[in-house]
Amino acid sequence: MRAMRHGCRRAGAVVLAGILAGALAGCGAGGDSSTGDSTSSAKPDYRAASQAITKLSDAYGQVAQADVAAQQAAVTFLRAHPDGSLDDDAITSSQDQLTKAFAKRDEQRDALADLSALEDPEVKKAYDAFIAQAVEQDTFNDGYYTAFPAYRASLERCLDVFQVVSDSPPTTSSATAYAKQLMRRHDAAAKDCVEVLTELSGSKNTMMAAYAKGSLTAVEQRRSVLAAMAAGDLGVGAATDRFVATTKAFNTNLDRNTQFTEELNRLSAREEFAALQKVVASKQQAG
Repeated sequence: MRAMRHGCRRAGAVVLAGILAGALAGCGAGGDSSTGDSTSSAKPDYRAASQAITKLSDAYGQVAQADVAAQQAAVTFLRAHPDGSLDDDAITSSQDQLTKAFAKRDEQRDALADLSALEDPEVKKAYDAFIAQAVEQDTFNDGYYTAFPAYRASLERCLDVFQVVSDSPPTTSSATAYAKQLMRRHDAAAKDCVEVLTELSGSKNTMMAAYAKGSLTAVEQRRSVLAAMAAGDLGVGAATDRFVATTKAFNTNLDRNTQFTEELNRLSAREEFAALQKVVASKQQAG
């Protein structure tokens, strides 16, 4: 089915983490790695700020690596076990590492707030701009990777739901009897699909949640068409038209809510991070 496979291509490994790695990781100012006291100096400690920025840059790099590892683990496991549990150690262990990387990044990001360099208006302005954007970026990124195993599973498990009619030539001349046959097939195919979409609908990533909710609606609408047909309230021709409409709505929802790379690019804090790094470096050089 076009839409499902199209969405699956978008979910390939390193789709988002590569952006993070290139945007923020490895952008630190470098220099002495010894710990500076950011609060004891009577004037802003730009050296401590530079060190903190380097640590944060490194933390973003670790997040990017954990992102890739978690995504690859999910893809590998689900290819080998299409119906496997999302609670399998192959997935949960990499998710645990991911959560730890998120926490370390947040710790380093939050540490910037305590720097005496923020007493400098220029540094504070750059810091405020970075933090505002970074929080949006990180929230989207974290929600995407946390939900990725369920998203990937949905691409595998929901495909059959949208092929029930096309793969089921009628074995009876009765439209109602045919619809009842299709309903049995639909319900069997939809069971695992609905389960994973329901889990995904609670994602903290707004696009993931919207994709799941829209997909659930499409699955429910297809079953309602079959129910109406089985009850004799809908003819084969009208039912076919509705199937086409629900599939089109599904595809539209999928296309709109799986533009993950584009959204992260829009939310990226790379420019704000570079600006903060630059102003701190210039202040440090000025002495």
